Amino acid sequence: KILVCTFKEPDLNRVKDHFKQFQGGRVILTKDEDSGVAFICLDHPEKKNSFSGKMMVELNEIISELQGWKSGKGLILHSKGNVFCSGVFLDMAKNFLNDPEQAYWMSFLMQDSCRRFLSLPFISVALVQGKVRVFVGDV
Repeated sequence: KILVCTFKEPDLNRVKDHFKQFQGGRVILTKDEDSGVAFICLDHPEKKNSFSGKMMVELNEIISELQGWKSGKGLILHSKGNVFCSGVFLDMAKNFLNDPEQAYWMSFLMQDSCRRFLSLPFISVALVQGKVRVFVGDV
């Protein structure tokens, strides 16, 4: 069975407003103007640093800020505590995956973030300490 997406491209601001309501954790940006190094911290240790909707929006907005950072040379992505996770937490994922439009919106938001993250004009690395969770897993 092939699933074909028939949704039109959503308005990014509307998507961000929708996902802000899914609270939990935060994404913190710290910039060192002298060295030109920025730090993005995924801070949601009670959920193994997995993303909430609010965190997805914060990451998107941080990337917008970094795109305009003239003295930036490097970026270190890290997490609080001993788990680095690049996915959403399961409770949220289950809700979104049961609604194709919300799943599409989540994908749209994260694809926008990833595309712009990859185009940042400086070196980016992930500092991983402890356990790593790279995807959501079974839903």
